[in-house]
Amino acid sequence: MGVHGVVSKGGYSPTKIEEFLARAAAPPAPREVVHEKKPRPRRKGSPAPQSRIGRVAVIQSVVAQFYGLDVDEMLSPRRQPHIVRPRHVAMYLSLRLAPKVNYPQVGRVFERDHTTVMHAEKRVRARMDTDPEFADEVRKLSARCCVVLEELEKRRKAQMERAFT
Repeated sequence: MGVHGVVSKGGYSPTKIEEFLARAAAPPAPREVVHEKKPRPRRKGSPAPQSRIGRVAVIQSVVAQFYGLDVDEMLSPRRQPHIVRPRHVAMYLSLRLAPKVNYPQVGRVFERDHTTVMHAEKRVRARMDTDPEFADEVRKLSARCCVVLEELEKRRKAQMERAFT
């Protein structure tokens, strides 16, 4: 049954059907879509996002050093327990010690999805509840990270004072 058979049953002319089929088979005309991103205004007094990310990077390096790993090794996609555990602890501490940092931000720094960060936090909390040695280890790491972050903050403030005097 060709175009003429459809015409006799449907009441459409062969020319109209051929035009419709030609339009349906043709690729769509390209449209230009322009999306302009407006920068979101930051709230007054909130630290720049880079400073938050910097704190997470410091925490990564302190945790990696504590466990005897390179940061690159900790960020690798490998899933061996001796790599996953420090990665999870670093994610947990990043959420606790970096002010105003959220799951997606930590995930980007660790090259992971935010749900992975949520899972890591849950796993570390659960293990801290059941394993007192691990909980003590995380507390020691937290204290060490705080000392390093405070020292870096003091140095930054001293540099700022020297720059403006």
